[in-house]
Amino acid sequence: MRTHILLICSMFTWVLRVDVQAQIPTNDPEGWPHNATTPTWEEGLAAFSALAQQDARATWMELGMTDAGKPLHALLIAPEPLPMPGLPGVLAARDAHPERIRFLVNNAIHPGEPCGVDASLALARQLLGMPHLPEGMGDEAGEWDADAARIWPTSKHRSWEGAPADWSKALIAIIPFYNVGGALNRGCCSRANQNGPLAYGFRGNARNFDLNRDFMKQDTENAASFARFFAAFDPDVFVDTHTTNGADYPYTMTCITTQPDKAGPVVGDFLQNEWDPEMYDRMHEVGYPMSPYVYSRAEVPDSGIVGFLESPRYSTGFAALWGTLGFTAEAHMLKPYPERVQSMLNFLHITLGIALERAEEVKAIRSEERRRIAQADSLPIRWKATPGAFTPLDFIGYEAVHEPSALTGALRLRYDRERPWSRTIPFYNAYEPAQFARVPAAYIIPRGWSPIVDRLRANGVAIRIVTEPEEREVEATYVVDWHSSQQAYEGHHVNAVDSLVRRRERVTLEPGDCIVPTSQRAQRYLVEALELEAHDAFWVWGAFDSALQRKEHYSSYVFEDTAAEMLAQDAELAAEFSAAQIAHPEWAESPDLALQWLYERSPFSEPGGGRYPVLKTIE
Repeated sequence: MRTHILLICSMFTWVLRVDVQAQIPTNDPEGWPHNATTPTWEEGLAAFSALAQQDARATWMELGMTDAGKPLHALLIAPEPLPMPGLPGVLAARDAHPERIRFLVNNAIHPGEPCGVDASLALARQLLGMPHLPEGMGDEAGEWDADAARIWPTSKHRSWEGAPADWSKALIAIIPFYNVGGALNRGCCSRANQNGPLAYGFRGNARNFDLNRDFMKQDTENAASFARFFAAFDPDVFVDTHTTNGADYPYTMTCITTQPDKAGPVVGDFLQNEWDPEMYDRMHEVGYPMSPYVYSRAEVPDSGIVGFLESPRYSTGFAALWGTLGFTAEAHMLKPYPERVQSMLNFLHITLGIALERAEEVKAIRSEERRRIAQADSLPIRWKATPGAFTPLDFIGYEAVHEPSALTGALRLRYDRERPWSRTIPFYNAYEPAQFARVPAAYIIPRGWSPIVDRLRANGVAIRIVTEPEEREVEATYVVDWHSSQQAYEGHHVNAVDSLVRRRERVTLEPGDCIVPTSQRAQRYLVEALELEAHDAFWVWGAFDSALQRKEHYSSYVFEDTAAEMLAQDAELAAEFSAAQIAHPEWAESPDLALQWLYERSPFSEPGGGRYPVLKTIE
């Protein structure tokens, strides 16, 4: 019987795959979007690049390579052509018009969640369809046909409700496919719980990394190419498009706005009290009410949802390090694909519209945030949820039912869509700093750690290379105890500090050593990358593991005699050892610990053993 079931399943999968392939257009990129299909990487690139060929205001450019051996692309839309190609052109356009709002959309970081690709293509067509966008619905754009628009607005049918009034004040960048390798790994069935499209890409990239965990550690070429572009473009507003899984509820769109407490008192207050209320109101007005990302506190949303603390491994957590206003748009997996695309398009319209209307305010807030960071003597590097703190949230859900499973007989969860409810639930979105780090005038990275230096440079960090020996008083950190995760996560056994010691030392910097001043735009990024106790510091991801491993040791039976001679010749050391024996009664059961204590105080102990390579200047 089991064999027959497997055979039937196999036949069904084969038939489904054939049907999917039969329905995917392959020769008409201008025909997108379609009801239940999304373009392949090749077809999508053809559609986006065609816009640049037809309109000088659009520039199609390569940003660098990806792990798939193919380039990462972006479409830039500006009121006039870029003054020169590549990243220099992006920098020149940015610096020539600092007053323009810079708006970045990133798509297909998880290519199985492609509604942002289709929505961004529609948005680009709309932006280039006329010199300026109309003030509202109607007039130049024509009346908004809700039924047709839900299928997709194309160049022949536009949905302008909530759209910006004038994009001549903007520099807009769209990355169609961030995860190129995942987009090329196309199939029908890796998203088991998702309602379309018929075929799509895979979550992992060419090396099976989840790229939305790689922004800080930068294991991938994708992340390095993105970082170089992000540093050059310096977006004011950043949107990362996704499709969420989890609970069932009526909302087509949910959103993760950068956690306001972690964003800081300047940006966070603006996001929480000014931007979000307006964004949610406008989404409701265009017929797509929106909820914060539904990360349920318990099994179902009824008991409340928890605000997502996106550390710098995530796209919007990374963007927050630079004072960028970040939004992760999460369309709901169970809604029909055309509805998800339309909802995403409305979200892009509205966020771009708010950014343009509040351009001066957004610019001023980012400037104030940078002043705040520049003046800080210390910065938070870890956060924790504020116990019991929540705000009331009006939420619409479906009744959760637990009933016997027809498969296993155990109780299973089912959401009853015939029994919607509307009530106020708690939204736990308050976080507070759990740890601070002193901001030095500079960090010092010894020569030889070129992968770290390369990573910093990819993010636009200014670095001074020592050319002549110079003495410095520094703060050195010694990692006494730490542990690593037993299970690999995103290519690493991640590290956590158990105990450490900080000491003042006098060191001589040698030619080739790197001095990284913190008085630059990258200050917050540097602190959270190089303070080893930060959530996503390079050390957490194993970048400095080799420095913490001793390369020399001793044989106990030989060192016993050496240690006895040391104690006989050094009365002060003998007294310290006696006191240590009293303080550590466990040594009686583990004499090797006592011998290790003596070894570490001997001239044979490895110099710098356990010392974290990154030093901090002392002013």
